[in-house]
Amino acid sequence: MTACAVVPAYRAAPWVAQVVEGVRTAGLPCYVVDDGCPDGSGTVADAAGAVVLRHPQNRGKGAALRTGVRRARADGHDCVVALDADGQHDPASIPVLLQAATEAELVIGCRRRDPRRMPWTRRCTNGSSSLLLSRICGRALHDTQSGFRAYRGPALDLLPPDRDRYDAESEWLVRIARAGMRIVEVPIDTLYGPPSRYRAVRDTLLIAAVIVEHL
Repeated sequence: MTACAVVPAYRAAPWVAQVVEGVRTAGLPCYVVDDGCPDGSGTVADAAGAVVLRHPQNRGKGAALRTGVRRARADGHDCVVALDADGQHDPASIPVLLQAATEAELVIGCRRRDPRRMPWTRRCTNGSSSLLLSRICGRALHDTQSGFRAYRGPALDLLPPDRDRYDAESEWLVRIARAGMRIVEVPIDTLYGPPSRYRAVRDTLLIAAVIVEHL
């Protein structure tokens, strides 16, 4: 298994270097996708040792994942660890995901979160989306909105080509489940950093559209 990390980045200049350094400490090459960042995130990531791929304009997390995964596949990697650039995913957990990926095509980092640190609207949307996506996928899943994941082998080829934002991860999950591939969750710690780039109304509606389409 030849693994790398893909890190979508938007306005992440204060944190992305630490993420890249953590990925490299874990022994993986790191691809950072500068998704039209106006703050020099790509330059910071490049100085930290990442391979930086750039979008001229912001296109969304799903589009950034596609760019990173396609480059990783072209470079011969058959396992991709996806994590965010804002420091809320601890790269020290990468070996845990990689170990689980020897037995599954998708590994989801299931966050151990303090509910007092999360707005109640996010708690509600995360809980309801996990419940509904569990039903669609035919298996119990507890953190379907976690962006800290490892994808291996044929699961990489199921990244949806037509979803550009947070809904891409939900659609990707459904495709993997319906292809009969193995999915596991492993517990990880959450590092509380800057506010999420998740836009409550728009992105929740996009994920809801994925759920409605597959119910």
